[in-house]
Amino acid sequence: MGLRDREKRALDEIERNLAAEDPRLAGRLARMRPARRLSGRLGVAVGLTVVYLVGLTVVVFGVTTGSTALVVLGAAVTAVFPVLLLIDAVRAGRQPDPYTVVDRTPSAG
Repeated sequence: MGLRDREKRALDEIERNLAAEDPRLAGRLARMRPARRLSGRLGVAVGLTVVYLVGLTVVVFGVTTGSTALVVLGAAVTAVFPVLLLIDAVRAGRQPDPYTVVDRTPSAG
């Protein structure tokens, strides 16, 4: 989802004002890198593992306490949420990365 032209102009104006008021801070912010995230497949694998283990834990807890509701909830978490995570990962693979840094410096020429 992109920004509207009006929003882009407002952000550009804020950026120019910041650079004029505090050039050191503006320079430091310009050099910052986005936070590192787990790579796509590794992130999906970690997410699937965590969700599966949480669901399995709820199932085991439900069996030991004799709670049918917890067993059903744990089974649903174990079966449904990994599928939803995989669907989300497949869809995200087709979309541009929101953390991509765009170089807005004017090119010479």
